[in-house]
Amino acid sequence: MALTLCGYKRAQSIYKVLPPAELDDIEREALELRKQRTAGRRAKVYDAMYQSAISGDVKAMKEYLDRMEGPVTNKTEVSGPGGGPITMTDAEKAAKLAAILEAARVRKEKNG
Repeated sequence: MALTLCGYKRAQSIYKVLPPAELDDIEREALELRKQRTAGRRAKVYDAMYQSAISGDVKAMKEYLDRMEGPVTNKTEVSGPGGGPITMTDAEKAAKLAAILEAARVRKEKNG
């Protein structure tokens, strides 16, 4: 989005000119402008979603409430034995990392 707003066609060009913080500001501003320009259309979609929800469409109910109130968060607490901290030796960490990297390599080979 920042690329289009600033008139750049390739990402590499804009990164040479603007620092990341400035690009973030441009992205936020562009998103806000897009929200303002599409407010009427979004209101129509939300109204249709609401009508479906009150008609009994459970999927529409969930989607509407997620949009209006935010999705329900699922909290997962991860802890070690007895609720204590997770501890791993350097060898265990190395073995886990090796397994993750191997799985990624296999996935990459499989998917091309």
